[in-house]
Amino acid sequence: MHDDEYEDNAQSTSGFFTSAPPAVKFEKHGDKVTGIVTGKVLRQQIDLDTGEALSWNDGTPRMQVDVTLSVRPQTDDDDGLARIYVRGLMRTAVIAAVKANKSRDLNIGDLLTVEYTGDTEPPRKGLSGAKVYTATVASKGSQERRDWMDAARGNGKDDTGDSKTSK
Repeated sequence: MHDDEYEDNAQSTSGFFTSAPPAVKFEKHGDKVTGIVTGKVLRQQIDLDTGEALSWNDGTPRMQVDVTLSVRPQTDDDDGLARIYVRGLMRTAVIAAVKANKSRDLNIGDLLTVEYTGDTEPPRKGLSGAKVYTATVASKGSQERRDWMDAARGNGKDDTGDSKTSK
């Protein structure tokens, strides 16, 4: 075998040798994350207390999508990644954003913004309502995505068209 054949047969191990990106915490209304989608995995939800896989009453698995976002430039100490877990009402918001973007899927390279905007009425006294989100998606070639990338790199323009300066 030649050295290049080893590379062709090897599976990526980058995720094995690094820890998972930190989860975004949506703790208060207005908490928001924006980033470029760099990865997504469909998997069954788990009970955080027991580790058991969750299913609906009819036995159908409760699914979620783990989305990895590049939220800031990479440095030596920070890979710039964050993760969100799309399920429940966040899923509803992301589906609406994907449709508004005239797409059928959330794609690698899309710019995704998710914001925690409110809560539903609690189902009964003593319980909390479900978190409500809004989301937007901008495709890889869109001006909105280019503008965000420019701003993230620190070379965007302000409203007057003048170059922004670092402070």
